Amino acid sequence: MMQLSDVRLEVATTVDRLSVSATFNSELNIINAPNTWGKSTLLQGIVFALGIEGMFSASRQAPLGEAMMRVVDGPRGRGAIVESSVTLTLRNERGSFMRCRRFAKSLDVAQTLVQTWSSESLDGLGSAEQVDTIVRETGSAVRKAGFHKVLADFVGWQLPTVPTFAGTEVPLYLELLFPLFYIEQKFGWSGVAPRVPTYLRIRDPLRRSVEYVLGLSTLDRIKQRNALREELQVLSGQWAAQRGRAREVAAAFGWTISTIPDSPTGFAQRRAVRVFVHNNDGFSELFEAQQQWAAELDALPEGQVTAAADRTAVSRQELEDAERELRRLGASARAAHESISLVQADLDAVSSRLSTIESDMRRFRDIRRLRALGSTVDVPLLSTNLCPTCEQELDGRHVATGEVLSVEGSSALADEERTTLLELRSSLESRIEVFRVNAVAASRDLTEWRERIRLLRDELAGPSAAPSYVEVASRLALQRKVDNAEHVLATVETVAEELDRIARRVDDLRARLAALGDEEQSAEDRATIQDFRDRFRDQLLAYGLSSLPPSEVTIDELSFLPANDGVELAFDVATGMSASDTIRTKWAYYTALLEASMRSPRAHHAGLLILDEPRQQETARESLAAFLHRLGGESASVDSQIIYATSEQPAILAQLVRGISHTLVPTPGLHLLSAMT
Repeated sequence: MMQLSDVRLEVATTVDRLSVSATFNSELNIINAPNTWGKSTLLQGIVFALGIEGMFSASRQAPLGEAMMRVVDGPRGRGAIVESSVTLTLRNERGSFMRCRRFAKSLDVAQTLVQTWSSESLDGLGSAEQVDTIVRETGSAVRKAGFHKVLADFVGWQLPTVPTFAGTEVPLYLELLFPLFYIEQKFGWSGVAPRVPTYLRIRDPLRRSVEYVLGLSTLDRIKQRNALREELQVLSGQWAAQRGRAREVAAAFGWTISTIPDSPTGFAQRRAVRVFVHNNDGFSELFEAQQQWAAELDALPEGQVTAAADRTAVSRQELEDAERELRRLGASARAAHESISLVQADLDAVSSRLSTIESDMRRFRDIRRLRALGSTVDVPLLSTNLCPTCEQELDGRHVATGEVLSVEGSSALADEERTTLLELRSSLESRIEVFRVNAVAASRDLTEWRERIRLLRDELAGPSAAPSYVEVASRLALQRKVDNAEHVLATVETVAEELDRIARRVDDLRARLAALGDEEQSAEDRATIQDFRDRFRDQLLAYGLSSLPPSEVTIDELSFLPANDGVELAFDVATGMSASDTIRTKWAYYTALLEASMRSPRAHHAGLLILDEPRQQETARESLAAFLHRLGGESASVDSQIIYATSEQPAILAQLVRGISHTLVPTPGLHLLSAMT
């Protein structure tokens, strides 16, 4: 909560020093003066002191008139402005005070500097230490030296981050919040909706601001849900990386792994990762093959190598067996490649047919929809002598029933065919993967057997006393296989542990998503919104809305704008929304937002409402009286501060506020600035 204690505007001219001060109390404060007195200048001085003039536009110019920026008439005559400043004193919910001063024009101090003093008491501000801060510069909302960061901390706001159109997140700037607390005279009353700046490139700026002011958990729930989904996406990437790692380490040696799902599964659905080795009998698990290779290696004589002459007969037989195995492997490799080509052709045909079927299904859905609307578009479709399912010419032929299937029957048949084709495509993709593994394994085996044949031939043609090349190579090959198997099994075990970790985390994230539910609003949020809506309607009725029945006007739960039958309310002669009813709707919107927010335990309303000339478009005095009674009654009772500036005739205003608790802010002289004392 933030309330204004006092504001002081000071001007130094070439001939004089002028100033004006105003003190505000809690509840309803009324500034009553003619249009030329400078009420708007006083109120815009508050905006300038807070550094929130960006709520009006992206312009860097101070929102102050000539009396603060160029020339002013004083007791000693007209003088050019040399220096001007606004000093504002604030009080927060804790009872602490902060004074801030900002220069609109100065030879020494930039507009982007805000001088501040803080104290636990109003009297203590006089001896408080000055702290300089920056405003309307990059980082002023988040940096320690940023005035808006200091102001938000003083009020007790932890500004959330909100998404931008650039895909980044930025703080919910104060320039977006204060349009809900202040309506300026020039453009503020021109429409029903609050004038929220869009140049900050924040998505749904009004919605995000109202959500924060009402204390809704919508943004938090959306953020939590998005964060959980983003983490699931990260886990999907990690899962895919581990899956690829296992496949690559096995494929490097011509081995394959059991199927790991493309996307993460829960821990209960996890299956052990197994590695398979291709052999003459098909596939065997790697750990079994490793045991066999280790046994064969242990069976070899330790430290002894047979001479080539001593194994000539064995080498010849091994050469014959190797050449036979090479031919078998060559045939196997060719068969695998041929199978890949055949299955790929089937897969292409199935994919093409599936695309056609899905196109047919979309057409059937369109036809059924058109027929439901009264169209007969299916008649010419069937009269083209084309089957609606397979698009073949009928040539006068009939099916067994003697008639072509209806659109509904054709659609059902196409749906069944699509299901069959999807299953067939999945089966073909699995088969082609098996054939590819077989082809890779056969190619690797071919390389090994060619190397063995070369060694056998070299051994048979070489010196008989030389050690057996084949025996040495076999020993080395067995050792490599054992070592490679150990490496692959260790890597796969690490991958399995990582997949288990991911699966457990996926279970946790999915459970948290399920706990959040699909709804963006909690039960407490819906109750707060309904309170906002009820207060809004009650006031429309009290203020005499006549363009529409108040019971038919609501607050849209997505845009948080006044709406009727799903359409945003706006001044529109064609639809019967009068200009005066536009003003009544705006009164009701702002006060209902104030009251509903101040009664919500999590709300972040400033507890401040500034209205500059609320009586626009010659709104009926009966409506204005009802509005003032609301401001001085229900709205003021929620520990809020309302500043109401009006040029109403004093006598008429006195009648309007009769019986209403309020403070009349003094407005002496012809203009707000007078000689400093």
